[in-house]
Amino acid sequence: MRDPEFVELRNKFFFGMLVVIIFAIPIMIFLIKTYGSSNVLTKIEKDEDLVILVTANTCDNCDLVKDILKDKDIKFSKLNSSTNKDYSEIMRKLDIENKREEFPILIYVEDGEMIANLFSIDSKEKVEDFIEFHGLNNSK
Repeated sequence: MRDPEFVELRNKFFFGMLVVIIFAIPIMIFLIKTYGSSNVLTKIEKDEDLVILVTANTCDNCDLVKDILKDKDIKFSKLNSSTNKDYSEIMRKLDIENKREEFPILIYVEDGEMIANLFSIDSKEKVEDFIEFHGLNNSK
């Protein structure tokens, strides 16, 4: 017969482990997604084609651009300049300087090289013209 104290201790241990697993795993996933290595950098290094939306925490028009891209069913990668640790390296690889910290930025990359970019987007028409000019609504 088992000792009741042992059974209670075992049950508390398993309950504690369950609580840790329930809370720790989502927190770890959040931290990895937020501060982990950027999939944008990986795609650029693999010479892939992609559309990048560069945002910032203080960006007023970032949601406007994001909504337009989603409405037009254009696949894009979001790069937050405030939280992504690879932001500077990505901008350097694409040979883009943003000294005045203007956001949002829409970047079209083909074969790992920057083809075009659009800074300080403040209207739907600018985004739609960019998409149409580069034919992004057809293939990306």
